[in-house]
Amino acid sequence: AKKLPLFREIVCTPQRGATVEGPGGYKRNVLWKNTNQLLGIEGYDGVKTGTTSAAGACLVALARHGHRELIGVVLGPVALGIYSVGYRILTVSQTILVNVARRIAFPAFSRLQADQPRMLQAFLRVTRTASAVILPGYVWLAITAPELTVLIFGSQWAESGEVAAVLFLVGPVVAVQSFADSI
Repeated sequence: AKKLPLFREIVCTPQRGATVEGPGGYKRNVLWKNTNQLLGIEGYDGVKTGTTSAAGACLVALARHGHRELIGVVLGPVALGIYSVGYRILTVSQTILVNVARRIAFPAFSRLQADQPRMLQAFLRVTRTASAVILPGYVWLAITAPELTVLIFGSQWAESGEVAAVLFLVGPVVAVQSFADSI
């Protein structure tokens, strides 16, 4: 739905006025106010906030950072806590597995920026080499995430390990993107 310009405009609009006409020709002005208090925050494009008895506190959100968009759905504080811990496990692993290689690659890429063919060769070489190390690391983490999460955080966070296991499947893509962002 976010690809539809009208939908994007509606969920990002704090308030909207219109004149409506009834069956008998009666006209009146109506003002709709979006109660989403997150509107106005840099990078937040709205969608829905609210509370229902079935879902509890609910948030469906679209966030932008550069050319990336992330759609998130949160159903209550427990689900948010489970996801947050799972995501934190992913980000810590990225720091260990990706940022070390990125710190080595970035200076090399900057020295080669004037020589596009050599920069492309270097990028491909670094990506292949890093992938040979990072990919098995993410596969191992995806397989062991549920057990490692319980070992590190305790059994109350077991569900976060399952979330981390799924997120680790995206890890190799993030690794390659991090090198592309360095160029």
